[in-house]
Amino acid sequence: MAGILYSKTGVCHHAANRIFAAANRNLFDAKGFRGAVLGYGHYGLDWDEEEFGRPKPDGVEDWDDRKSRCSQGGGPPLPPVKKSPRTRRSKFHVHKNMNIRDYTVVLRRFLQDVRKGRGGRPATSREIRKQLRDEVTLLMQFCLRPDQIRRFGETILEVIDGFYVARMQLTRDHFNGLIDDITYANRLNDLFNERLALLRLSIAGSAYVDLLGIPYSETTQLVDPESVGTDHPVTSGV
Repeated sequence: MAGILYSKTGVCHHAANRIFAAANRNLFDAKGFRGAVLGYGHYGLDWDEEEFGRPKPDGVEDWDDRKSRCSQGGGPPLPPVKKSPRTRRSKFHVHKNMNIRDYTVVLRRFLQDVRKGRGGRPATSREIRKQLRDEVTLLMQFCLRPDQIRRFGETILEVIDGFYVARMQLTRDHFNGLIDDITYANRLNDLFNERLALLRLSIAGSAYVDLLGIPYSETTQLVDPESVGTDHPVTSGV
């Protein structure tokens, strides 16, 4: 799905976000998307060969590689982002007085800087984890008030980093055939909701709702058990 290996480098939200990027749109207000950002970033994570213990499968593409290919003859170039004089704001956008289009511009510049810093080489596991932390930090800056970030920012990042590490162990077990597809999906969803529960205990309720955009007591399903497989097909997409 648009270069995503389902549940390993992203989920359906990330595949859709990659496709919508060509139209300068994103899924920020889609149900569950901000939760998906906490697990995989905005456009899915790069393939982590160190953690997965295997080379990147055919059809899987890091976002910057895919975007570059589409802009160099593999498809139409991404159009330039233009600010609109009339922008729609929702209740989740007021803290930084920033609208979705502006957020897209900031995110794109950030990801370009990440790519330049690597000089086009594959990312290391440490770099991927740092990128995820930085993308979550950007999400916090968009959703939370400055005082909320000062109080809870580092706690949120620690919870997310812990999820990344635990998810990688689950993924290795799945790749190695130690757990089946359904068990892997259920454990991954349980792990994600455990992390969300830890966030609820660690930060103020208002900050939790602002960050996730979901009711305080709601649980979420990060991956669909029916869509998970060790060799889940990845199509070229758009």
